[in-house]
Amino acid sequence: MPPITLINTTENTAIDWLLCRIIAHYESTFTRRIAGYYLIGSYTDASALQTSDVDLYIVFKQPSQTRDELEAVQQLNQRLEDTARKHAIEIDISLLSEGDLQTQGITPTLKLGGCLLFGEDICGRYPLVTIQQWAHERMHAVYYLLTTIYRRHARLRLAYPNENDEFYGYMNRSIQLSDGREALSTRNLVRTTGWAATALLAFKSGQYVTRKSDCHILYRQYIGDEWSRLIEDVYTLCRQRWNYLVPKNPNERKQLSTLCEQVLLFERHFLHTYKAFLLRELYEGPEAYRQDALTFQKRLPFEDNEVEDALRISAP
Repeated sequence: MPPITLINTTENTAIDWLLCRIIAHYESTFTRRIAGYYLIGSYTDASALQTSDVDLYIVFKQPSQTRDELEAVQQLNQRLEDTARKHAIEIDISLLSEGDLQTQGITPTLKLGGCLLFGEDICGRYPLVTIQQWAHERMHAVYYLLTTIYRRHARLRLAYPNENDEFYGYMNRSIQLSDGREALSTRNLVRTTGWAATALLAFKSGQYVTRKSDCHILYRQYIGDEWSRLIEDVYTLCRQRWNYLVPKNPNERKQLSTLCEQVLLFERHFLHTYKAFLLRELYEGPEAYRQDALTFQKRLPFEDNEVEDALRISAP
């Protein structure tokens, strides 16, 4: 494999070694097909924790990936993720193509918050995704997460994932510790709450969120409703104080349980907003948005009479 020298480093020897290994494998497997490799998230701004995951974006040159390339990517990523797990590192590899960036624009997390690791910096060539498109994508993405991660039916009176659990079923994801042990984590709770706040900022206030650490600050600044404190607490407690881990201290466990109670109410608030968003897209949105809404509702139906009526009217 070719030697790799990172343009920017994470200042973490193990992470940098893994990133070099991944890039080397991609360069060997897809010769002259990769435009650039970008890091996003906490490893770009020195806010990473020991329990943080690594988010890597790989941008293919035009044309877009062929079917054979996609199959090769799947096999390669499986091997690379296995290697990462052996070193207690969780990595998320996302693939993009220059063709997609040209037609759809670049997400704010990549264009405004990404860090080039290797290759050519192509972000300046393509526009930032419009705030309308970003809001459209984020609102549907959060709806998908809330219903699939916790396996719930989508309804305005959303239920707890597990009302009999100490944390109401929200602690349903484990992370691997440095010693190889598995531990329950708050990562899904932080993820869904942050994504919901990001979507609401885009939809209600026309604001982009570039970094996870900015989300609660921007939410309080631009929306500033009764949920601002909860969004801040989920980030500062679950991520900053408890490092994504479920605390052992009884008082802190009670504090986390109380947060989970409040999160359900925030999720219901989001779904009320999502319903208004969905009805607008079905009745007034561009044809592409209407088709996206129909596709999402076919897969994950919103159990609501008004939505069902709108779907019957809008269906081809």
